[in-house]
Formats: sequence, structure tokens, C-alpha cells
Amino acid sequence: MFPDKIRRFISELVQRTEAGELPWTYDYFDAVFCTAKNFSARLLFSQNSRESCTQFVLVYRDAEDNLYDFCVTSLANDIADYHLAKQLFDTARASGMALPF
Repeated sequence: MFPDKIRRFISELVQRTEAGELPWTYDYFDAVFCTAKNFSARLLFSQNSRESCTQFVLVYRDAEDNLYDFCVTSLANDIADYHLAKQLFDTARASGMALPF
């Protein structure tokens, strides 16, 4: 489960990405990356074979180059965090698409 501070940050990332304010790169290895003026974020999707589930890992680097990571799995007691991470992942992947309309 994400701490409240991280949950709010991820929600803001979703909103700003959907508004076109944050560009993301998708690397086709199930990770998306965003580099902004005072932070960078990477969201990784993977299979957790030990727990037989899927997971998202948010890796955050602040302006002072401190690195933090937070994980949520599909087995989480509060599945809302998993769905929020999936929403960011899907929104970030779609942000770089050039669609005809």
C-alpha cells in the first residue's frame, strides 16, 4: 500500500500527464520514465514470481538526487493503489502516442 503522500503524488502525475504537462517515455520493457525540472520518476510493471502476482514499482528521484522506491502488488489489501498505479502506467504509455484524431 502506498503512503498517502505518494498516493497524492501519483494522482497528480496522472492529472498532469492527461493534461499534456508531463511527457513520458515508454521503453517497451514494461517501464515508463518522466524527467521534470526538479524530479524524475520511473514506473515499472513486472511479474512477482515469488508471490504469484503482478506489481508496480515507482522509483522517484528528487532534486537532491535522493532515490526512493515504492511497490504495490495485485495482492494488496487495498487494491485501489494498484489500480492508481495502473492508471498512471497506461496514461504515461499513451502520452507519447501520435493519434490521427
